[in-house]
Amino acid sequence: MANICHQNLVKLNGGCIDGPSRILVYDYMENNSLMQTLLVIGEDNNRAKLRWKSRRDISLGIARGFAYIPEEIKPHIVHRDIEVSNILLDRNRNPTNSDFGLSKLFPDNINHISTQVAGTLAYLSPEYAISGHLTRKSVVYMCFFLKSLAGDQP
Repeated sequence: MANICHQNLVKLNGGCIDGPSRILVYDYMENNSLMQTLLVIGEDNNRAKLRWKSRRDISLGIARGFAYIPEEIKPHIVHRDIEVSNILLDRNRNPTNSDFGLSKLFPDNINHISTQVAGTLAYLSPEYAISGHLTRKSVVYMCFFLKSLAGDQP
């Protein structure tokens, strides 16, 4: 991950393993996670209100990052842990996808990996959730996540 550079993927600056403790160092994200922005009530007793354009821009940024890793990077990567708490927002609310701890590498010569199902069930493709067969195309089910993020257009 340290060698991957994309505006919508978190930049890994460093890390440390000390016995059972593992620490990853990323760039600081001023607006915390998307979950924090959308779901947590702030000091003024209100949730963040995002205009349609902001929701669309965040959704497109997330999709660009998640489309980049299984298609453009060699070996390909499938994230497997898509959820709102793993989307970080910078000062301008530009999204960066993070938490690649459950990711799987896909060499070019294989179609799927049989693995134990991991991740948030609501965002998993049915074939992966049922059979444990993970493909590079499993990330397509991210569209349900993006649809719920974008909400209805006013």
